Amino acid sequence: MEKFNFTPRDGYENSSDFPNPQSESETREQIQRLHTQTRDFINGLVDILSGKDGAKEIGVNQIEELVINGKIAGNVGEQLEALAELKAYAEGFKYLRITEDKAIEFSEDGKVWTTTASSGHLIINESGALMPQRTKLKFYDTVLTDEDDATCIHGIIGPQGEQGLQGVEGPKGPEGPQGIPGATGQQGIQGEQGPQGVQGEQGPQGEQGEKGATGEQGPIGQTGATGPQGPKGDPGPQGPQGEQGPPGTSAVIAPTSGYFALEIDDDGNLYATYTDDTETPSFEYEEDTGNLYMII
Repeated sequence: MEKFNFTPRDGYENSSDFPNPQSESETREQIQRLHTQTRDFINGLVDILSGKDGAKEIGVNQIEELVINGKIAGNVGEQLEALAELKAYAEGFKYLRITEDKAIEFSEDGKVWTTTASSGHLIINESGALMPQRTKLKFYDTVLTDEDDATCIHGIIGPQGEQGLQGVEGPKGPEGPQGIPGATGQQGIQGEQGPQGVQGEQGPQGEQGEKGATGEQGPIGQTGATGPQGPKGDPGPQGPQGEQGPPGTSAVIAPTSGYFALEIDDDGNLYATYTDDTETPSFEYEEDTGNLYMII
């Protein structure tokens, strides 16, 4: 392919072919003359490169020496011919590729791919020795399935063996720390009340509490039989005489079962009257205040 040169070679610098124009038309003609040369050269080059032998007009920077018919391929066209001569031909496939696992796959339609038999795994036995690489593998006592484009190997579970002898019990370990108490469960149903136990001994008398408000007087029960008179106690110190109250009406007190009555005889003695089936009431007299308390 020849390089482009103007005719004349020095272009506008040639004053013989390009004298000073005398008019506008002469100026246009001189400019168009060189543009026409450039146009014709470019269009001719396009025709050459677009032709069937256009690749032979393009030089190459040799990456690897390719030889065709004893001649080193020195342009693109010759190198393409050399590559066509070196192309591998095989029956049964049109496409080849290398997978991410570095295995070679082939296909007839570019959609369904098959891995070549020589691209299998390297098998190493239990002692670390490398086994010969084969195109086939055999498995015994296993179940094989094809799942998600992978061959899955499942071992067969054998029957359960007999239970071995129980070993000697080891020493008891140290007691661990107490765990955090759990939440209290719901209270269960209250059971039936058991029989009343034997009454225990009376404990020491506690401190006297504040006197409660006087409740409403209950109905007077029937007078029970008079019990035996108890022994007369020692008289306490006489307190100051109070103001005389209005005379009261005479009444007869007859306590019923579970009740008692208090009465004073003509000598000023205080008696508690109760029925035979009622527990004997207990009282305590406070000398400092002159108050009488019933012990419950």
